[in-house]
Amino acid sequence: MLNVKYEFDRLTVEDATIKGQKEAFRRAGAVVRLTARRSIRTVKKPSTPGNPPHARGRRFKNSITYQSDAGGVVVGPVRFQNFDSTPAVLEYGGQRTASLGAIVGRKLRADKVLNRQNQLPPRKSKRAGKDWRAKIHNRDAMIKRLRAAGKIGENVLTTDESREKKTFRIAPRPYMGPALDVNRAKITSFFRRII
Repeated sequence: MLNVKYEFDRLTVEDATIKGQKEAFRRAGAVVRLTARRSIRTVKKPSTPGNPPHARGRRFKNSITYQSDAGGVVVGPVRFQNFDSTPAVLEYGGQRTASLGAIVGRKLRADKVLNRQNQLPPRKSKRAGKDWRAKIHNRDAMIKRLRAAGKIGENVLTTDESREKKTFRIAPRPYMGPALDVNRAKITSFFRRII
């Protein structure tokens, strides 16, 4: 007859489980982050609705990060001051309000066009003279005259037009949800042997 004694060390098993969970969550966050970053192409044109968004630079892609511990993992873009709710609007769709000057900001500015045509003197700061409001008014009047004559296009805005707000709807362009869906099987495998 064989007598066997064994002891169950609960603390050792719990420590190993917590350590394994941390590693599994860390790997899951890294995989989802990498897939989401790779799905965002760096292109000037906007993406079609239903596909991941396009980015003009690397800032948006690099903002996608993850934070993990033994209790779980959070993956997504970090909120910047300029981004506010834009990442959520891209993921789920919604409405955004922006000034017209921000929308056409990448096109030629009024000062560059007018100075190139020698229509206006160089812009001076508010401190340079007391009549800076009159100069802005003159510039706006000049823009309107040149636009009416067909010498400049609609992309050159007056001061009031550039401050005008416009609300527009953005269709969903999901990037985090698909990144999670693609990696579900891989994430499950991370938790199979955590001890």
